[in-house]
Amino acid sequence: MKFFLHALLRAYEYVVFYLGLLLIGLLCLLWSLPALVLHPLLPAAPRRVVGRFAIM
Repeated sequence: MKFFLHALLRAYEYVVFYLGLLLIGLLCLLWSLPALVLHPLLPAAPRRVVGRFAIM
């Protein structure tokens, strides 16, 4: 019984870990789209402010 619970907990941890990685990857991709559009439109100083705000 203890082995089964340990295996179940390990499986849960793997699922949570990889879902977290997937979420981070999706957030990076979602930010890349507006960043791609804003990069040529904004001057350097406001671009830096927006970029720093986005990574906070």
